[in-house]
Amino acid sequence: MGPQRSAILLLLLALFSASLSLMMADMSIVEYDNNHPSKSRTEEEMMDIYKKWMIEHGKVYNGIEESEKRFNIFKDNLVFIDAHNSENRTYKVGLNVFADLTDEEYRSYYLGMKYDARRQSVQSKMASQRYAASSAEILPESVDWRTKGAVSPIRNQGQCASCWAFSAISTVESINQIVTGQLIDLSEQELIDCDRSVNTGCKSGRQVNAFKFITSNGGIDTEKDYPYLEADGTCNATKMKSKVVSIDGYEEILPRNNENSLKKAVAHQPISVGIEAYGKAFKNYVSGIFTGICGTSLDHAVVVVGYGSEKGLDYWIVRNSWGSKWGESGYLRIQRNNFPGGIGKGKCGIAMFASYPTKKGNARIGGDGISIIPTTTANTSSGASSSSGSPNEGSRRMRTIQKLYENTKVMNYVSMFCLLAETTPLSFEEASKEKKWRQVMEKKNRVIEINDKWELASLPTGQKSIGVKWIFKEIKNVNGVVKKYKAKLVVKGYAQ
Repeated sequence: MGPQRSAILLLLLALFSASLSLMMADMSIVEYDNNHPSKSRTEEEMMDIYKKWMIEHGKVYNGIEESEKRFNIFKDNLVFIDAHNSENRTYKVGLNVFADLTDEEYRSYYLGMKYDARRQSVQSKMASQRYAASSAEILPESVDWRTKGAVSPIRNQGQCASCWAFSAISTVESINQIVTGQLIDLSEQELIDCDRSVNTGCKSGRQVNAFKFITSNGGIDTEKDYPYLEADGTCNATKMKSKVVSIDGYEEILPRNNENSLKKAVAHQPISVGIEAYGKAFKNYVSGIFTGICGTSLDHAVVVVGYGSEKGLDYWIVRNSWGSKWGESGYLRIQRNNFPGGIGKGKCGIAMFASYPTKKGNARIGGDGISIIPTTTANTSSGASSSSGSPNEGSRRMRTIQKLYENTKVMNYVSMFCLLAETTPLSFEEASKEKKWRQVMEKKNRVIEINDKWELASLPTGQKSIGVKWIFKEIKNVNGVVKKYKAKLVVKGYAQ
C-alpha cells in the first residue's frame, strides 16, 4: 500500500500545482495591480463606476447573467487601467467603449485586416518608388491633413471587422478633396457588399483590393446613397453604377519598413496602413503618444493623416474607425521613429504595408503639407487681363510656378481656379448653368492638354504674379461627337 499511497499523493500534488498555476495566470492582472501603487477599489465602487460607464456608452445587456459576465470583464479591465496609469508613461488608458470586452472579443469584432506577407511580396504591379525618401529632401516638420479639410469626420465600424473598408474609403475621400476641393462622404457598405473577389465583408479584407475594386468599377457611391449597415449585405448593382468619386489607381509605398518613405508619403496625402492593434494597452488607449508593447502581426487597418513631435518624441497621427469615444476623439498618436534612422517596421508594424489611391494632379510642397493642383477641377476665375505672352514667356512662367511651389519658406498662399466652357469662356455663374459644362466638370480625372498661350494675372501691388493660361482639349462624347473645349487656368501666389 505504501507505493500506491505515494503515487496518489504525487498525483494530487501535481493536480494542485497545475490548478494553482492556472489560477495565478488568470489572476496575473490582479497580482500586477497589487504590486503597484494603484488605487484600491471596493466591489461597490467598481459597480458604481460600471453603471455610470453603461449610461455613458448606452450599454444594455440581455439579462442579469450577461450583465454580471460583462461586469467581471469590466473589473479586469479597470484593474489593468489603474495599474497602467499609476506609472509614468507617454500615454493613458481608460474606460472607453471596449471596457466590457475580453481581448479575444475585441479582436474578433474589430480587427479585420487580412495581411499575407508572402502574397504582398509579389505585389509588384502596384508597388511604387514615388515616395522613396531622399536624404537631400526637406520635408515639413509636421503635417496634419485635418487642418486642411482633407479628412472626413470620425466614423464607427461597430462590431463588423470592416476596418479595411473604412481605411480605404478615408484615403479615397482625402485624395479626392486634395485634388478637387470637395470632401465627399463615400460608401464603405458598397465595398463590404460588392468587393468580394478577395475581401470578405465583415470578416476581413485588404485595402489594396478595395482600391482595385473602386478603380475597376470606375468609381464609388456616396455614404448617403449607399449607407453603412454594420453588417454584410447584398450588393446593390444599381447603386454600384453611381460612380460619384473615382480614382486612377493605387500604389504601395516602397521601400517597405521605412518610416522616412512613409513620412514623405504622408506629406503628400493621407496613407492607408496596417498595424497590430491586439492587446489591452491598445484596446483601452485614451490619450497621449502610444509607446506600449505591440507586435507586427498586422490585424487592423487605419489611416495616417499626419505626423509631428511632442517633448522630443516623434509621433504619427492615426485616424481610426471606432467612433469618437475611442482614443483622442477617434484618433491615436503613435510613436514614430522607434527604430534608428527611421529604418524598420515602425511601432506596431505601421511602416510594413502602406498604400494609397492615386488621382491625377500636380503635387508641390506648400506650407505644412503638399498642395496638389488639379488638372480639371474648378470653381471660379477672376482678376485676369487680356494681354497675351509668347511661348518662351509661357515656359519662363511655368518655371516660376515650379520654383515658387518648391520653395516652402517663401510660399504663403496658392490658389488655382479652372473655368471650363465649350468653345468660349463664360463667367462662372453663366457656365455653371450650362448642362454640358457641368458634365465635363464632373469628369474629375480628365487630363487637359495645354498649349503655350499665356496672359498675365492681375494681382495687388507687392504680390508676385505667376500667370493665367488658356488650355484646350478635344473631347469625344458618348455619341462619338468631337467638340473642342476651352479653359482658363488661373494660378496665383505671393511670396513674403
